[in-house]
Amino acid sequence: DYLQRALAQAPKDADVQFKAALVNAQFGDREKTLDWLKRAVAAGTSAATVRDNPMFDSLRQDPRYQQLVQKK
Repeated sequence: DYLQRALAQAPKDADVQFKAALVNAQFGDREKTLDWLKRAVAAGTSAATVRDNPMFDSLRQDPRYQQLVQKK
């Protein structure tokens, strides 16, 4: 699928990683979403971008999410 090809071509690209987090959030996979968010933030996605996206509303009370959005 498109996301897998994008990840294969640019595995360290922050935008691709952020999109992977969005896809996993849509499927309700909390662990994978948090993993991709962690990677995306480490690669340069701003904490504000993560914080401002309503797709991650279900994660807002998770301490791991809170730690990610406070990093930058």
